[in-house]
Amino acid sequence: MSVPESGAGAAVPGGGVPEAQEAGDRVLAGFAGFGSFMQDTSVQTLVTQHADEYTVPQIAVSSDPLEHGFEETAAFGKEQRCNFLLGKEFFFVNHGAFGAATKPVFESAQAWRRYAELQPLKFIDRELLPLLVHVAREFAPEVGAAATDLVFLPSATVGLNTVINAAAQGWVEGDEVISLSVGYSSVRKMLDIRCAEHGVRHITVEVPLPVTSADAVVEAVRQAIGPKARFAVFDHVTSNTALVLPVNRLVALCRERGVRVLIDGAHAPGMLELNLTELDADWYVANLHKWYCCPRGSAFLWAKPEHHESLQPLVISHGSGDGLTSAFIWDGNRDYSSTLAVLTAIRVWRLWGGHRAREYMTQTARTAAESLAAAWDTDVLAPWNMTAAMVMVRVPSACAGIAEADEAYPAHAKFVQDTLFHTFQIECPVKAVANRLYVRISAHVYNHAVDYRALSSAISTMRDTNLGKVVVCTKGGGCA
Repeated sequence: MSVPESGAGAAVPGGGVPEAQEAGDRVLAGFAGFGSFMQDTSVQTLVTQHADEYTVPQIAVSSDPLEHGFEETAAFGKEQRCNFLLGKEFFFVNHGAFGAATKPVFESAQAWRRYAELQPLKFIDRELLPLLVHVAREFAPEVGAAATDLVFLPSATVGLNTVINAAAQGWVEGDEVISLSVGYSSVRKMLDIRCAEHGVRHITVEVPLPVTSADAVVEAVRQAIGPKARFAVFDHVTSNTALVLPVNRLVALCRERGVRVLIDGAHAPGMLELNLTELDADWYVANLHKWYCCPRGSAFLWAKPEHHESLQPLVISHGSGDGLTSAFIWDGNRDYSSTLAVLTAIRVWRLWGGHRAREYMTQTARTAAESLAAAWDTDVLAPWNMTAAMVMVRVPSACAGIAEADEAYPAHAKFVQDTLFHTFQIECPVKAVANRLYVRISAHVYNHAVDYRALSSAISTMRDTNLGKVVVCTKGGGCA
């Protein structure tokens, strides 16, 4: 019997192993993947196979939400809380912060953890990587993408760092990168560090607040893009100000000017309908633990094929150099159950009816915002066509013991948010924006008018009751 000279197979032209010399010979092919994973087919081959060629791996944990406790008949609103693990002690109108996993998706992840421990080597060496490829193949169409262009990551922060690191390799001294004043603060730090390393100018485009129109944002960016601009980052939905930005128009504008674009979509999946292929940005990064209601530790990075080769994961491991999926699918022996549970999340959203759920969330947030603004005699931060399931509503300055003419600072916002939390058991962020105080309300399928009535009553009570004046120190050296 002919046996290759090494465990990985003796070299032959074009790769593979030598042909058998005699009838009946058995050829040992060695490892088809990378490292010591016991696979018959590489992950890069699995992700690129046509549907007619692809074989779904054996899936040990059911992805059917009904088998993980999902109540299919629960109506949107307070009845839907039965499908979440949220406690009843608080009025929870802050889904946008860190999300909240649905019960069936959480239980699915737990089941994968238990299954892995039954025989860790079998699970990790022989099953995990094909399963992760299968999740990508199932999830990619949900966001209008090809599985070959999408990889899973622990967080959007990891994806943003990955893209910015890769893009910076092409920057030269004197280039310019663009971001917005309403962008996520950690992204500004990522850009500042890379710009300083390469002698590149970071231009932060000021977005006037309150916002009057999407046109104003596009025009501000248009004026900021000069001949040296090479790279831009825009939020799909801003975190601190809850603005749905006109990313389609911003991407098209940057394309016209030869500027590559990264979209930070941390809040988008679940809140907005996505078609990443049609959007045509260069890169798109998003979380799945927020509005898509997966366990924390689930996110993805999408990249146009022309950028695959330049992307390197922050953690280099066995699959590096063999394609995008291969490079990112394994970054060490950690818990991948949050990603595997995405299979159940997909089916939860199908049972909800994705469009119907998003419509409920958006309409609930907007209706609540209108009601709150009327009760407090205030206004919202942006026009309705720049909002979705989160809205910023101005609160009376008297809540923090200051006059309407006085400037509000983050300390005032913290005082109001802490009071809502400790006194009224309401979880709702309060922001100091353009020297005024705003609540950022969120609405998911479990939220209901009663949540916002509680918030309305609490703020009105704080406005009408002397809860103490907040003393804000503005001295650089501290206050006595």
